[in-house]
Amino acid sequence: TALRSAAAWAVSLRDASGALAELESKDPTRVAAAASNALRFSPEVLRRAATLLVDAAPGELRTALSIVLFDAEAQRLVPSTVLGALVAEAGPAMPLALRVLASREDPEQSPVVEGALHHGDPLVRAHAARGLGDNARPSATAALARRFEFEPDASVRLAIVYALSRRPSGVVRSA
Repeated sequence: TALRSAAAWAVSLRDASGALAELESKDPTRVAAAASNALRFSPEVLRRAATLLVDAAPGELRTALSIVLFDAEAQRLVPSTVLGALVAEAGPAMPLALRVLASREDPEQSPVVEGALHHGDPLVRAHAARGLGDNARPSATAALARRFEFEPDASVRLAIVYALSRRPSGVVRSA
């Protein structure tokens, strides 16, 4: 397993075709090793990884592929239903998937995001807040302001302040 992982990691750094071959292998060990290099992937590879994420079943493979959610273009390729499923799985992909989901203007996912603002884990609450900072709906501002009032964790309060500071001009005043 360690040898497969090291080889996949190295191959994925070589070029786009190597990265794609490892990401498409469906071997969780190889995919996870290759995905660890996602910050170096070309836009083409990130787009393909996003489509693989959409098609992946719950488990290690989907978790490894979720690293592409750091990329704005890849985020647009992943439907809210997939993001909601990653959040519901409550695995390692949850915070990043939640952040992307919270940034969207998807009223069907609002209960998931609102619930995440009250999650027991401060990291989850912070990611929900940061995502809401990128959401253009005025109700996102109201949700952040309500949560700030009762948030006990300093790191989450800081995330809320950061999120509010990123709100589009005029939206903060109108909430």
